[in-house]
This record gives sequence, structure tokens and C-alpha cells, in this order.
Amino acid sequence: AALFFGIGMNLLNVLYRSKDMEENPQYYEDKDYSFFDKTMFGNTIGKKTNLFMGRYEDGTERYLRWGKQFRDFFELLISISMFDYWKIGGKISPLPQLISEMFTGHTLSGFKNDDIYGTKGWERAKGIIKTIAKSPLPISVLRYMKEDMEFKALDIMMQSSKGMSRYSSMEYFKKAIIEGDEEALRDTYIHTLRNNLPAYTLFTSALSWAEAEATASLTETIRNIEDARVGLYTAETANERKRYGKILGRLKKEKADKAMGLRIFRSAVERARVYRDMEMPPRLP
Repeated sequence: AALFFGIGMNLLNVLYRSKDMEENPQYYEDKDYSFFDKTMFGNTIGKKTNLFMGRYEDGTERYLRWGKQFRDFFELLISISMFDYWKIGGKISPLPQLISEMFTGHTLSGFKNDDIYGTKGWERAKGIIKTIAKSPLPISVLRYMKEDMEFKALDIMMQSSKGMSRYSSMEYFKKAIIEGDEEALRDTYIHTLRNNLPAYTLFTSALSWAEAEATASLTETIRNIEDARVGLYTAETANERKRYGKILGRLKKEKADKAMGLRIFRSAVERARVYRDMEMPPRLP
């Protein structure tokens, strides 16, 4: 069964990917895509086992996490019976279940809520409040209440997600940079563009991120200017020398700052005033 659904999901992935290639050819100009490239193995990094299902309105890819819930859904379509109805009802996310309880006194899977069913007026109101209090919404439901998350009907059955966010793109870029993996760098660049994100901008940010982390790790071993000088003279790579040089320059600047004391306080006041004045709306004559 697992093999059957795995093959089926890959064929669906091919169909959705082929459709997207026709509708958005600008995302597929890097090479000629084979049948294998259109399967889940060709999906965005981190989504190789998810089903590609098109795009959200903002241009990012939409992926579906399929599994037992997906099989249950198709089993229901193949053989509809009351038992199947109850079975699939139990798989539906808590939000529709809660709404059903509030209006009917029953969950979608057939469970009767004695606090609500058959009650009226204040008794019903108290039952609803009690039910809501006992049914906190999980993170997977709360995220759909955010204004920037587009909701799809199938999300009631299975959770979907964007192909790549800015943060995940930067993480993959950083990892590829540190490990010197140009193939991973290329894949990340392509998949970032495919999700309607500024690839080079995010790559540049990731490069700065990697450099900042490397500098921070060196800073932990340096206690004073002399330590920075020793590190500068014993550095084994050009990047290490550059980092030690930055650290040395910062320590010298901080030393001079401490030596000046209150003598440069007036400069701080003037800069604060300039900032405040620039935050004020212009005065009309």
C-alpha cells in the first residue's frame, strides 16, 4: 500500500509540476527538466517527500504533507459507509470539530458533547464556553489565522506549507557556503528563485551571517588587544587575518572611547538631537 501511494503521489507531483512549468516558465529556465526532475525528488530542498500542488497567490510553491490522512481520504471516496464517515471524521483538524460541537452538540466523527447537546439558553452558552476552554487550538490551526497565510480547503484534511521562506533559504545558503558545496548552493539558488524570492539578496545575507558567526567564534577566545595581535600574526588563512584585523580595530576603537570618557558626551547629545529632529514631521509655514 505504501509503495502504491508513493508511486501515485509522484505521478501527481509530475502532473502538477508539468502544469506549473507551462504557467510559470520563468522558474524553469536553468535546464531541460526530465520526468525524474518533475517527481518529488525534484522538489524544493526540504520538501522531497511532500506533494507539490501549485502556488500560493504570492508566488511561493505550495506543498502538501501527505500520509495516513491522505489514504483515509481516498478510502472514504472509494467506499462510503457510516463507519468510513466516522473514521475520516476523526482525522479532521480540531477547528471544524469544535465548530460542529458548538452548533450541533456532536463532533464530525459522531461523538456527543453532553455539555452542549440538548441544552438551551445560558446552559448552552456555558457548555460552549466549557468546550472551548478544554479545546485549545494547536499551532497548525493557529497559523492559518495569520493574515499572511493563505488558506486552502484541503488544509482541513492535511497540512500544507510554502516551499521555501526567506529564513530557510538563508539557512541552506549558509550551510552550502560553510561546507563549500557548490551543487547545494546551485540547488538553493534555483529553488529560492522558484519560490519567487530574491536569491542573490538572500545569498548575500547568508554570506554575512556565516562571516558574523565565524568572527563571533574567534571573539570568544580574545580577551584584549594583545590576543588580537597574536591571532592576526598567526592566522592561517586570508579570511582569518581579515577577521582578526576587524576585531583588533574594534578593540582599539573601544579603548580610545574609554579614554575619552565624558569629553565626547557632547557629540552623543548632538547626534541624539539630529535623530530626534529627523523623526519629527516637517513644520509647514
